[in-house]
Amino acid sequence: MPRIFSREQFHEMVWSKPMTELAKEFGRSDVALHKVCKKHDVPRPPLGWWAKKAAGKPVAVTPLPPSGKPSKIVIREREPENELVESTRAKARQVGARRTEADTAKPLIERTVAELKKAIPRPNGLVATEGRGVIACQVSPSSIARLGDILGELASAAAAQGFALVAREGSAQFKSDAGCVAFSILEKFKRTKHALTAEERAAKAAWQAQSEAAWKKWNGRGSAFDHWEASSRDEPQFADWDYEHTGLLSVELEVVHLGLTTPRHAFRDGITQRLERMASEIAIGIAVIAAAKTKRQREAEERERHEREARVAREAEARRKHVEGRRSAALAMIAADLEEIERLKRVLPTWAPDRGAEGHPRFATFLEWIVARQSELEQRISPGFLEARFEEDRLFGDDDDHAFCYDAYRDENR
Repeated sequence: MPRIFSREQFHEMVWSKPMTELAKEFGRSDVALHKVCKKHDVPRPPLGWWAKKAAGKPVAVTPLPPSGKPSKIVIREREPENELVESTRAKARQVGARRTEADTAKPLIERTVAELKKAIPRPNGLVATEGRGVIACQVSPSSIARLGDILGELASAAAAQGFALVAREGSAQFKSDAGCVAFSILEKFKRTKHALTAEERAAKAAWQAQSEAAWKKWNGRGSAFDHWEASSRDEPQFADWDYEHTGLLSVELEVVHLGLTTPRHAFRDGITQRLERMASEIAIGIAVIAAAKTKRQREAEERERHEREARVAREAEARRKHVEGRRSAALAMIAADLEEIERLKRVLPTWAPDRGAEGHPRFATFLEWIVARQSELEQRISPGFLEARFEEDRLFGDDDDHAFCYDAYRDENR
């Protein structure tokens, strides 16, 4: 959908962010936006302007000069699929109109045609091939000869795009340095409910009459079920559906989704357009699919990298919290000891240890316990004692994360 701006609005946007970022918003290239600026006489930030601004250096915005050119600027956003098509067409123009004979594909095509000719028709009347060494096809016997011609044209057009028709573990695919593209050729057919012919109606009526006569003669011999089962075995069977072969073929490329868009993957015979004359267009579609697969793979790898980095960051944060929790627990115990020491220091001056205890054995024991407790607590917060305690508890060292266990699944799904 086109977006319309005044020269003033576009000038403000050009100086608000780098051209590469602006290009991404429009789905265009920065070169295309430079051309728009030149066409409408909109000044652009000079080389190094954004770097200076990022560094905090003073920069000036070139004002918009008056212009006799149209004040409205129309930017047409480009769909991702169209970008792939355009880049692929550009590649085709660079290659030129050269159409090479795909000699390597001939044995594969001939083998596929031979397999189709000796294949047993399916219930819908079509013959099919699938698997290693052949091309995935499903056509009527009358379309086999034409199919071979289409495959030859398609192999030649694909070769001009750098794709070779090769056998794979499954059915044949188009292969290039950009990757592989699976495909198949199918024939359209029409299915209608089968209407009994005169001969079939007569056969069914004869069976019904024969079955009724046999039932009358049954006269209780054997079980009714056995009699019915024997009669049913002789019942004539007719097709449920009739199939009409249209002779209209289609090339079906593998489907690749790019976000909300899907590159074209089906090329079909039309009223006037035939697949033989669409070979070049189909070859471009193959290249588009391969480019889309490459892009999707890069995006998947990028997502995986981000997810992996996010998992590492989450694990590091969980580890940090684990360490901080253990350290805080140790500090809380030390603080509790210090608080108790301070309380004891406030209590001791109230009673001198050398007086007031005579004749009061329990009180004397109490004073002794206070002195011993204070000494014990002071010992517990001494550097040597804490060093031994930290070493035993594996704290404040390389093993600070002792007993850390990261549950990635629970963390990612909480």
